[in-house]
Amino acid sequence: MFGHAGDSNAVKLRDGKSQMMNGNGEHMKYDFTSIIDRHGQDATAVDAAGKHVWGFEPGAPMDGFDFIPMWVADMNFKTCPAIADAIIRRAQHPLFGYFEPKEAYYDAIIRWQRERNHVTGLTRENIGYENGVHGFISSVIDVLTQPGDRIFLHRPYYVGFIGDIIGKGRRPVFSDLKKDEKNIWRMDYEDMDRKIRENHVRLAIFCSPHNPCGRVWTREEMEKAMEVYRRNDCLVISDEIWSDLTYTGHSHVPAQMVSAWAREHVLAAYAPSKTFNLAGLVGSYHIIYNQKLHERVTDFSANTHYNEMNVFSEHALIAAYSREGQEWTDELRCVLEENCCTAVDFIRKNFEGVDVSMPEGTYMLFLDCTAFCRRSGRTIDEVLRAGWNVGVGWQTGRAFGGNCHIRVNLALPKMKLVEALERMREYVFTDTETKAYACIHDSTDAFKTDSGEINVFGAGVKEADESESDRNTDGLNGKGGIIRSDEKEELCNADGQIIEKEESSGGEHLVSDDFSAGWVYNEDGLLTVSDDRNRDMTVEAVKRLLGNYPVEECHLAGFVNGNIVGNKDMEEARNYCRILLNGGLKIAELFTDEECVKLRQIGIF
Repeated sequence: MFGHAGDSNAVKLRDGKSQMMNGNGEHMKYDFTSIIDRHGQDATAVDAAGKHVWGFEPGAPMDGFDFIPMWVADMNFKTCPAIADAIIRRAQHPLFGYFEPKEAYYDAIIRWQRERNHVTGLTRENIGYENGVHGFISSVIDVLTQPGDRIFLHRPYYVGFIGDIIGKGRRPVFSDLKKDEKNIWRMDYEDMDRKIRENHVRLAIFCSPHNPCGRVWTREEMEKAMEVYRRNDCLVISDEIWSDLTYTGHSHVPAQMVSAWAREHVLAAYAPSKTFNLAGLVGSYHIIYNQKLHERVTDFSANTHYNEMNVFSEHALIAAYSREGQEWTDELRCVLEENCCTAVDFIRKNFEGVDVSMPEGTYMLFLDCTAFCRRSGRTIDEVLRAGWNVGVGWQTGRAFGGNCHIRVNLALPKMKLVEALERMREYVFTDTETKAYACIHDSTDAFKTDSGEINVFGAGVKEADESESDRNTDGLNGKGGIIRSDEKEELCNADGQIIEKEESSGGEHLVSDDFSAGWVYNEDGLLTVSDDRNRDMTVEAVKRLLGNYPVEECHLAGFVNGNIVGNKDMEEARNYCRILLNGGLKIAELFTDEECVKLRQIGIF
């Protein structure tokens, strides 16, 4: 049995260190306790602190505190030794020319799926290599939908799904997961059915196990969900990248194994990257049983020439999906479950006003800090930054659809996890004015660019000179706020201010009396502009981009609140234009003919 809350899988050695026990009560064979310095070793998890990379990085800590990475979904454990050994053996061969995947590659996937997920009938013809799950999702969106189409997903959601949808010019439609009386996240099947039917949705993205909520859906839940999709003739992308990481009493059920309909209408994505911490190698794969769908997806990726396998990825997967890889994974699950139990138990005992559900899988917690913020009078941004100031490298939950939430990665040695929890208790989740809060305006702001502007797609961060009346903690501040509907009877933001519903031409949204201008979600769940001032600022941002960069360099450019910052992802530029389009505005009426030509050339619309 794995560990449960309040128990421990660790025993003390004579030197004071702890030795983990596996599920059979034996000392663990593999190392999950070493503290490894990853700085300067190609690790975004630590090197991005205090920098702008994706737009939701943690801030750097104050002097005197080391940074504990607890945000982006990779692990701070040594990977399975068999993987490094396989890569080294291949690297010793002096040639790295063109190649085709070995039979051993497909055999390893088939064996892994059969033995770990009880999959039957899987053949090589059903499997296809993918340069990451995002690449797969983007390809399927291109193949199966048209610009402007609506794509269904649950909220909270994995932040990357939104980028995949909006970046392709499609429109997200949300159904909110809701906690039951046992604090377990549940799907609302009636709401799913209504949203899919009313919005004429033909493609959904399903996350199983769910990130960031940690649910491992039961077979009964999967059957009900697939029936909703079947009834509405809706194809499904099932992201099952977390499928190996489930805990005691919970088993992953592949969506394609739920019914005959699901086998033919679900396109599933897997990868060894989450299980074995191989994101830097890049190497996912899809399973598609429907021959016509499989041919359409593989033909598209072949024609774009983006989807070529790296030889080291091939050898890494074969080694990961070996007997040794299975043994390593089983020990990893013990470690992760023990970490989850430790964290949940500690939070429930010590952090008044913080709501947390015990994950059934993944290694993520999704903390709801609404009650703490309301009781303490602090905003969620102040809580986030207080943690960053003392080296707790957690992540804003807004990027994942949680208004007053924080996502926490628990895949790190237990000694560092306990240290992080103690810092939270001493400096963050307390009513006293600790130094983490006292110097909050001087701390590194992870949402500011080099020019000092705030990233409009990051979390809302209160600037030092910002007055209380300018704050909107359910989104960004008045310089570009994202606010969305909430179904609670009493609608309050994290400051405890009452916010009320208001109807506008852009759809239903929430406003507070002190909210001046920004971005809002319309009734379709799409970001749009809230007023003329915001529209003009958005248009000006795009015009500045076009005026400062030649076409051939625009794919390297980015901007924040109208200021060019350079060497940034072009995704924000596309998002600005999508926001204008979502508001019903016509690009041709906002830009000159010359600007429109350039926008088409750089692929914004």
